[in-house]
Amino acid sequence: MEILFFLTKQRKSSIVELAKNYSVCRKTAYNDIMFLSRYAPIYTKGGVNGGVFLMDDYRNSMFLYLSCDEEALLYRIMATLPLSEKNIVANIINKYSQPKTAT
Repeated sequence: MEILFFLTKQRKSSIVELAKNYSVCRKTAYNDIMFLSRYAPIYTKGGVNGGVFLMDDYRNSMFLYLSCDEEALLYRIMATLPLSEKNIVANIINKYSQPKTAT
């Protein structure tokens, strides 16, 4: 599910990046993608511009995002915390903030 959260935000990744992010070998990351592709519109593409992709129109209603005010508050709180706790809050923001669209 963490991979699905990640792809929902990033829309594109690579097996190598996923393996590194989740501290698993490439084979495990690949197997996870193959499993998730049964339930979500995930696909892979080889080559220079290849990678692991999530279809652009995919939105899963189970994802509840932070509001802009909630995210702003977390950033203000994060500025007052020691580094170890800043990292925890940053992970929360990354996990639950609304996907940023290119402008």
